[in-house]
Amino acid sequence: MGFVAEPAAQLATRLERDFRISSKYSLSVGSLLQKTAVNLEAIRLLKQIEQDGRLASENEKGILVRYTGWGALPQVFHPRVPEEWRNTASEMESLLTDAEYQSARASTPNAHYTSAAVVEAIWNALLHFGLGAPVKILEPALGIGHFFGLMPDPLARNTVRVGIELDSISARIAQRLYPDSTIRQAAFESVSLPNSFFDLVIGNVPFGNYPVYDPQYAKHASLTRSIHDYFVTKSVDLVRPGGLVALITSRYTLDKQNSGVREYLSSKANLIAAVRLPNTTFKANAGTDVTTDVLFLQRRAPSMSAQSEAWLDLKTIETEDGPVAINEYFVNHPHRMLGTPSLQGTQYQAAEFSLTGNFCGNRFAELIAELPSNIYVPASSQTGSPVAPALPPCELESIKDGAYGLVNNQLVIRNGQALEPVTLNRPVEIRIRALMTVRDRVRDVLRTQLDNASEEEIARARRQLNAEYDRFVLRFGPITSKENFRAYAGDPDHPLLLSLEEYDPETKRATKTKVFHERTIEGYKRVEHVDTAAEALVVSLNESGGVNWPRMSVLTGKGVASLQSELTGLVFCNPEGNTWETADAYLAGNVRHKLHAAEASAALSPQFAPNVEALRAVQPPDLEPGDIDARLGSPWIPISDIRSFLCELLSAEEKAVTVSHAESIASWTVELGYGPKYAAANTTT
Repeated sequence: MGFVAEPAAQLATRLERDFRISSKYSLSVGSLLQKTAVNLEAIRLLKQIEQDGRLASENEKGILVRYTGWGALPQVFHPRVPEEWRNTASEMESLLTDAEYQSARASTPNAHYTSAAVVEAIWNALLHFGLGAPVKILEPALGIGHFFGLMPDPLARNTVRVGIELDSISARIAQRLYPDSTIRQAAFESVSLPNSFFDLVIGNVPFGNYPVYDPQYAKHASLTRSIHDYFVTKSVDLVRPGGLVALITSRYTLDKQNSGVREYLSSKANLIAAVRLPNTTFKANAGTDVTTDVLFLQRRAPSMSAQSEAWLDLKTIETEDGPVAINEYFVNHPHRMLGTPSLQGTQYQAAEFSLTGNFCGNRFAELIAELPSNIYVPASSQTGSPVAPALPPCELESIKDGAYGLVNNQLVIRNGQALEPVTLNRPVEIRIRALMTVRDRVRDVLRTQLDNASEEEIARARRQLNAEYDRFVLRFGPITSKENFRAYAGDPDHPLLLSLEEYDPETKRATKTKVFHERTIEGYKRVEHVDTAAEALVVSLNESGGVNWPRMSVLTGKGVASLQSELTGLVFCNPEGNTWETADAYLAGNVRHKLHAAEASAALSPQFAPNVEALRAVQPPDLEPGDIDARLGSPWIPISDIRSFLCELLSAEEKAVTVSHAESIASWTVELGYGPKYAAANTTT
């Protein structure tokens, strides 16, 4: 399982099979007519190689790699071809099949291949950020794979590379250049890929103000209205926490008036840096005159705090041609625009914001050098196997799944291996923070008892609990009161807090329970040794609630690989996040979604084949409409559906109905506004 280091001989063979672009290969090819001639030569060679059914030689790869696509050459496909292009257009039609011709013509808006200087600058930036092998890399708009070919040697070893390309000719050339990479000829939105799987997503995404349909984002229409925004959004979701995203995108991802896309991205990732490139950056290689940004994003890991960099809103700057609104990030960091701001326009629009000047690799490198280094969080790996992330940091370890916590004084909720910021109105947040303090004090009391601490320590913890509880009740009333109950409902420690009181609903008074006055539990005796992996798993689950390979290894004296082999069928590595789960947890819940993710992962790495087999065995039979009984209060019904049902039933506006579900205690709460709550039609009729 996992990405095991290959023997040196195999590595040498692999590096020889996958093409390495060196300085002797020029990726920029003169005039448009010369580009066309080079493209046709590459297509003729591709078809010959395919006809022979063989791999391309090194010299042949040198011809294929000069293919530049048709982004700069739409005139070849024009219904009324100009005189000087007629011979070329005629040869194109005779050389390509109808499907290939249509695919090539459809690619002209987006087939703008990236210059080597920009690709190398981006790779150098990633090395600065600490990216190192082994890594799983995705390029979602591959072209013919310049990012693969220019990958630094340290990263090329023991690396899984996946590329997706819509255009048929480009994808097939890429497959001949990089036979050890996985190349998919398809639209990005149609390829099944597991979320939180890759270590890096890199590339130059297609630009365009036209929508993409992806069912995953059906509820987030703003994310799919522009193809470049969709590519960036999905890329962030496909990268695991701690992983990186490095994409070239249209400036409108950052400069769009509607900040919805940026808000979604910032909810999951930190912006490491953005660099705005001059209009002429891709002119020589792709024939384009357009303003682009290089975005470096890092998916937030549980140990990382949310970024404080401002990049959600726009601000106005003055240029020689007049004012223009751009992203506040560039207003705060104007030196990260590698050119002079103006309104001279681009090939797409006159009087549009643009950067005049030429791309300078040295200046790009200077900008990267001022950024933090070694921030990449590698996936944990032992004995060549993907294992659960390294022991969680104290912030994550101290917060139960679904519970409130504080990280850098920011209120968060733990969701699996992620800590998500919470925004509440101030009075509710103050109440929750006070309840958290009481929770921590009662935890201290229980911990001292479990640890068999001295009677003095236990008594001190008990006094602190009494003082904190009395302070809370004086300010907010009993924990069991309606306002306090509602504020903390859904937190897994809510029952613990409620257990501190014996509440009398008639007098509305609460009295303290035994934990305030006497010892209530006996200490836990730590297990030091077990004989089998199964016993070690039970201890791990009892102590940490999860699969803790280092602890299990200490308990048994066995290596992680040996433990994993013994526990085959009892634990599974979930490809969405590379975390280990017990069979009871993994083979339950939304097993259809899990099967979909496992199948997509197994297509990229055979280590997940056992997941597919196990999940197929637990798939429930499809239900006919008549078999479905949607009882009110069933936990599988979305909150939004319950709210919509009540709004229709009670003739109420959506804002007048609040529905919440505390999954951990199987409790639903419904609150109605004054109108629907007291309307005669609802209370009497």
